[in-house]
Amino acid sequence: MHSLHDRIVELSPFHMVKVAVISTFVVAVFCITAAVSVFALHETRRRKLLVGSIGLCVSVALYGSPLVAMKKVIKTKSVEFMPLPLSLCAFSASVLWLGYGILIRDVFVAGSSVVGTPLSILQLVIYFKYRKERVVDEAEIEDLEKGGLELEKVVELELELELGKEEKIVTNCEQQ
Repeated sequence: MHSLHDRIVELSPFHMVKVAVISTFVVAVFCITAAVSVFALHETRRRKLLVGSIGLCVSVALYGSPLVAMKKVIKTKSVEFMPLPLSLCAFSASVLWLGYGILIRDVFVAGSSVVGTPLSILQLVIYFKYRKERVVDEAEIEDLEKGGLELEKVVELELELELGKEEKIVTNCEQQ
């Protein structure tokens, strides 16, 4: 698995420009919202409506963003692109914000979670549907990461002999 640094280094110039454009857009939306709220809207109710509406839209987009990863998971039948801790945190956050929004009766707080909670449940369902069980001893993983033990290589060659018998040759690399 690649580290974050490796993934950043692997970005092509096109992807770097794409990230820069998206980041610039996000900062511009924030600055415009703040400027309009402070200088153009003098009533608290209108400020709350503007900032709450923009925040609601951004939150819905945030909860909808894993749909791209879910599409990839369904297509590849692998959860490599959708980490479980992130999915669990999204579910927990959306349920908690939904509960809090209902308690304080604020549509801007609860509104995005009305969309986010079902999406995060769907994300968890897809994760558990497509996860593959791996039985790997934790001690082996730590040894492999330290470089103390090479992966055990087992090579099976089946040679069909003239008599119709099969001979299996197994080789094993030892610990360095």
